[in-house]
Amino acid sequence: MHNIAEKAGHSVPGMFHYFSSKEMILYETMTIFADNAYKKIMEIYNVDIDRMEKLGEICKFYVEQYVERTSGEVFLRGILALKCIDE
Repeated sequence: MHNIAEKAGHSVPGMFHYFSSKEMILYETMTIFADNAYKKIMEIYNVDIDRMEKLGEICKFYVEQYVERTSGEVFLRGILALKCIDE
């Protein structure tokens, strides 16, 4: 939590001013990602290229999201958070 708050420019208590729980932070993060992914996939879908090229563009988009924007950190934290919830 501390690292997330620090990267957002807030304290941990400050984060909870905006979010009621850790789960809500995860939910909002994943919702924003899903919305952006949907928009990008629809852009690719509407381009006049064959379906294999479309699939390649979609894969490229997801890899870029994973590597460039998060360096895997957000995904790893999300997986760890879900593991903690299940325990």
